[in-house]
Amino acid sequence: MGDNQKLLIKYEKIFKIIEKLADDKNEWCNIYKQLENFSEGIGSLKDNKIQDLNLVNSSKKNLFNYEKKYIPIIKENIKVKEKLETKTLLMTVGMQIEPIILSILILKPEKVYLLHTESSLESASIVGNDMEIRNLNIDIHLEKIYEDDVKQNYNIIKEIIDKIKNQKIVTDPTCGRKMMNTSLSLAAFYYRIPMVYLNGIEVNRNVVPFSERIKEIDNPFDVYGDIELELVENLYNSHFYDAAIKVCENLLESVKNPASYAKIEKLNELITIYRDWDRFEHSNPKQNPELSKKLIKIKTDFNRLGISNRWLPPNIEKNIEFLEEIEKKWIKGKLNMIDEYRIIDLFINAQRRGTEKQAKYDDAIARLYRVTEMLSTYFLLKFDIESSDYPNYKKLTNNLGISFDELNIKYNYKNKTIYQK
Repeated sequence: MGDNQKLLIKYEKIFKIIEKLADDKNEWCNIYKQLENFSEGIGSLKDNKIQDLNLVNSSKKNLFNYEKKYIPIIKENIKVKEKLETKTLLMTVGMQIEPIILSILILKPEKVYLLHTESSLESASIVGNDMEIRNLNIDIHLEKIYEDDVKQNYNIIKEIIDKIKNQKIVTDPTCGRKMMNTSLSLAAFYYRIPMVYLNGIEVNRNVVPFSERIKEIDNPFDVYGDIELELVENLYNSHFYDAAIKVCENLLESVKNPASYAKIEKLNELITIYRDWDRFEHSNPKQNPELSKKLIKIKTDFNRLGISNRWLPPNIEKNIEFLEEIEKKWIKGKLNMIDEYRIIDLFINAQRRGTEKQAKYDDAIARLYRVTEMLSTYFLLKFDIESSDYPNYKKLTNNLGISFDELNIKYNYKNKTIYQK
């Protein structure tokens, strides 16, 4: 079997896909013939040398209109398009226009920024005037960048991203020189914007027609972890809630990818709930307690958005139950509410203040003093004594089933024995 026949067998999957998509048999036969011409012209795989460059170029040219028609409706490309829901596409432009046109036709954005250099302006103009792209009513913008100035290019791209606000942006560095692509990649990584490229099977440095598939590029922040998010996690776990919220707010100012923005926003909401709990805002006398409901909602939102469970406390269900118990005993307008749950809450709050990381020892001691006061009041309330300043002894003796004189004898005895010890 000759090398060209082997090449045709290698492309058999491509042929079958196009055969299913082609509108009629004559169209398929024409595509198949041009693919055979490409295979013949591309030469032997073993020789790594193009046999007939003119035949390769002519077959690719003849096939491109078919590619524009069928590449966007290949299953893998549709899947990426539907996942990204691109509103704005930022692309670098080199000398090759075909990959740029195909990416646009696959993703079908509402707006495209073509980042071209002086030498690739003509290519950008051809892309902008492509009939299939024009038929989609896409808003095309041509933006000049530089072949070798990464810093200046980054600033140009940053201005575009800042202007777009929180739309669903996607970047594509498939074409363009290395420095151009570096600038776009840096902006995409910093702003957590999805990045794609058009991948295809290459033979002797030529992409096989109909092999093009749009692929997502993993963001290093997602793969290796974001330093700022690690900082948020450390602050959150150490109960420095205000500092963690501040870092989240700074992140929200820079993140332009709606999916990443939504996740960080929910993370910020979670930390705010625990910050408010740390401030005892479940017991505000003027506001209805809502923290337990907020915590239930944020747990649901985390699951819906696929946010890692590492951010949720392992005992979140018990946290929700605890808050619900506190909120059940809430009385509007009443100050200094005292019950077993609030006493425990204050004690644990004191423990947090007294950790080595927080080192708020004065605050911890003050809270422990308050715990002892609350415990005294809590036990007195069990005997209907609401104030130690003006105790209702008559009510107390009735509850205990003894006379005032008997109560006084018991008190003096206890008082005497305590001091003797």
